[in-house]
Amino acid sequence: MLAAWASAQGDKTMRLEYPLGPGDVVVDADGGDGQWASDIVARYGSTVHVFEPLPGLAETIGARLGANPLIKLHAATLGQVDGEVEISAGGGQTPQAKLRVQAIGPQSLFARGHFEEIALLKISLGGREYDFLDTLLSAGLMSRVRDLQVQFSDFGPDATTRLQAVQRLLRETHEITYQYPFLWESWRRKSLP
Repeated sequence: MLAAWASAQGDKTMRLEYPLGPGDVVVDADGGDGQWASDIVARYGSTVHVFEPLPGLAETIGARLGANPLIKLHAATLGQVDGEVEISAGGGQTPQAKLRVQAIGPQSLFARGHFEEIALLKISLGGREYDFLDTLLSAGLMSRVRDLQVQFSDFGPDATTRLQAVQRLLRETHEITYQYPFLWESWRRKSLP
């Protein structure tokens, strides 16, 4: 699957090609070094809310992109509910240092940003994407997301089962636009409300 993604130059094509424009709200969680957010702003002029819980990465994004009024940095992650969560400092399958960081739940995500719709929600949460999407879906908020770009984690004994359960629920409101299992996939809302 990785070879097919590389052949399609997915990081330079599919991950950036969305029907966006000025005035659209994009959410990037977790933001990493901020490059994807920077590319979206440069290409479309959309406002990007970057959620990055790791202090070093948040500082890097702030230093690099903080002067851009279209980049809104939040030193937090997305979670099931508001509060603190424990995350791995390095992510992935190998043991890493654990950190307690601030999490923003789905309800607060919309309220905090003062927006009615997210044009593009990009999430790569190191295994926590399942819980976040479960909560977003059960709260009926997924219909307020036009496009979803998600990297599902494949570690854990029930990753495939959890992936299939979330995908079943997503199919109620969205349809797949591309899928590279456990790498990146994208979903678009079936119809506008």
